[in-house]
Amino acid sequence: MNDVWGKLLIFTEHRDTLNYRFKSLVRWGYTTCQIHGGMNPHE
Repeated sequence: MNDVWGKLLIFTEHRDTLNYRFKSLVRWGYTTCQIHGGMNPHE
């Protein structure tokens, strides 16, 4: 996808909301990354 819009940072408190947003953005063709409290520092 062309990077016309720049970057978007979304904060959410709940992991299910994070997963929903992540799946939606991937489905729409966006490159995504997610960071959450369950990850170890090397991830």
